[in-house]
Parts: sequence; structure tokens; C-alpha cells
Amino acid sequence: MSVIALIVILLVLAGVLWLVNTKIPGNSTIKLIINIVVIVVAIILVLSAFGVWDQVRDVKVPKI
Repeated sequence: MSVIALIVILLVLAGVLWLVNTKIPGNSTIKLIINIVVIVVAIILVLSAFGVWDQVRDVKVPKI
């Protein structure tokens, strides 16, 4: 994924967050959940673009 594509996707995600927070009436709890989901998706997208997500996904958690 190119840097320009990553920037465009992040700008679209920022626009979605702005629309949710300003234009959609509703409970603030629902808006908070939507914000958290969008931010987590953005973080995973950035980690995936830089190749870090594959290393994080391969971490084995030991059984206790």
C-alpha cells in the first residue's frame, strides 16, 4: 500500500469520525463505541501498512 493511499484512507476515516460526532444525533455512548471501532481499525490499518501487524498477529500467548 502506498503512502498516498494510506493518507487518503486515514482522511476518509477522519471524515467519518467528524460526521458521526457532528451530524448524527444520538446517545454519546453509541458515538463513543463507533469512535473506538474506527480508531482501532485505523491503528490496525497503519500497522498492517508498515508490516508490523503480521508480527503482532504471530505472537503466541502461553497457556497457564
